[in-house]
Amino acid sequence: MKKYSFKRYAGVTMALFGAAALSLLLFFALFRIDAIHKAFSHICKTLMPFIIGGVLAYVICPICNFFDNIYNKVFKFIKNEKKKKSLSNNLSVFTGLLIAILFIYFMIIVIIPNLVNSVVRLIQIIPDNVNKVIDFVQKFLNENETLMKYSENIIDKTYTFINDWLGNEFLDMHRELLPVFQPV
Repeated sequence: MKKYSFKRYAGVTMALFGAAALSLLLFFALFRIDAIHKAFSHICKTLMPFIIGGVLAYVICPICNFFDNIYNKVFKFIKNEKKKKSLSNNLSVFTGLLIAILFIYFMIIVIIPNLVNSVVRLIQIIPDNVNKVIDFVQKFLNENETLMKYSENIIDKTYTFINDWLGNEFLDMHRELLPVFQPV
């Protein structure tokens, strides 16, 4: 007869307990998804200025460092190191912000109109392409009788399932969940 160690049983027990705890946590998270979404959106809305500032600082910092080195070389004639450093830092930040603003401006001027044109064009061609796909599928199914029978069978079963579900289970579920208000 084999001897099983305590470690093995403890490991299996902990794994089962962890799986059960995660299942319960997932169930309650799905049950309270509206509250979780509301809290997450509130946190994101509160932190958004900090996130935007961090992203801008991350993007602009290399530009500022580059111009800081250039301005330090340009202002080498200034003997006071404190003034030289202050002047080069201020000018590099100004230059970095100016470049970032110009970049955003040009992105808006160039990309947004092209994006709008692409979306409009996509909206214009989607109905034609959907009709082409529907025609292709109908032609393909008309040429293959066995596929036509299977597809008709699948469509019929799906239709009856959805119809029965909406007619019976869905209405019963809503009757149980929603209070019934009757006129007094």
